[in-house]
Amino acid sequence: MKLLPKTLLALLLLGCLGSVSQADMLSSNVFFGSGNSNQYFTVSQAGGVEIGMRAKLRYDPNDGNQPKNFDQSSDLGYAIEEGSYYFSTPNYGTDRAIWNLDWSVNSDFNQGTPASTTNKLSAFTYNINFDFDPAGAGSNSSTNYNPVNELYNDNSYGNKTTTSANDVTPGPLVFGFIPTAPFASDLNDDYTITQNSTNVGFSGLLPGTVTQNGIYTITFSVLDGLIPIATNQIKVYAGVNPPAAVPEPASMALFGMGVVGLIGGGAARKRLKQKREAANSNEG
Repeated sequence: MKLLPKTLLALLLLGCLGSVSQADMLSSNVFFGSGNSNQYFTVSQAGGVEIGMRAKLRYDPNDGNQPKNFDQSSDLGYAIEEGSYYFSTPNYGTDRAIWNLDWSVNSDFNQGTPASTTNKLSAFTYNINFDFDPAGAGSNSSTNYNPVNELYNDNSYGNKTTTSANDVTPGPLVFGFIPTAPFASDLNDDYTITQNSTNVGFSGLLPGTVTQNGIYTITFSVLDGLIPIATNQIKVYAGVNPPAAVPEPASMALFGMGVVGLIGGGAARKRLKQKREAANSNEG
């Protein structure tokens, strides 16, 4: 299949950018595990779709390796730009990063209002691109994966009013590879929101980078076929000093995306990071 002409693609991306809004909270609840708060997210909204991402301290060395809802930027004296997250060291162990990516995608964030699109999750395709730029010697590493896999995933599913007390998850695997009911494909047909928390060293997602200092650029894209509907992007600085914050709001440029040769669009305002407060332990 031929790629879209550059002029047409640019117009489509401008359409996505035109309705993007920014926030630190999802328009829905956070329900993928008890103790996970609705804060410190980088959120984009376009085409009726909302994408939220944050990087959090999965293994807190000062609290028995208990998970937190925030990064280490404030604790270490950094006030950094919106969409950026900082950790003093990249790794917890040989195959796990010290941080997790928390993500949420809502296929109809206007659900229950006149502006509702009525789109369920199955209306779109999804991709998360992890791009790692090591500090010092080395070459970039990049990988893509579908976080809303229809064959099997362990995501939490729900709608706008769902909480961690009544979310739904796919059935377990039998013999390690045979999915059981409820099936992910059925949940994608029934629900508008799915959420999860992912460690970059888990399940083969760039496992070799978790011991290296560097910058992760993470791009979450929602597509209708080859047409980008919504895109969000964050940067994770692991063992690398983040850039200084810009004190006034500003728009981000178009984001790069490698999965299908397309370019995703998104914007996020700059802000000083809020003072991190102690939070309840949460599931990773």
